[in-house]
Amino acid sequence: AIVEQGIAAGELKPLDPALTVMTLTSIICFLTAARHSHALFLDPKRAAPDAWKAHLQTLLLDGIRAR
Repeated sequence: AIVEQGIAAGELKPLDPALTVMTLTSIICFLTAARHSHALFLDPKRAAPDAWKAHLQTLLLDGIRAR
């Protein structure tokens, strides 16, 4: 219902709501499960928790496509 409301209000792209929820939930579950391995891939000096969260939010909400 939240995704459908966002689409109707023009706040979200007109994507399939069920697929959108499944995809976002899957990404969040994976990142939560893999959180202990982040240190293996990221330099702690440049991957502050707030910066990491902001990056994920931007990536999830805006994607990687140049506009």
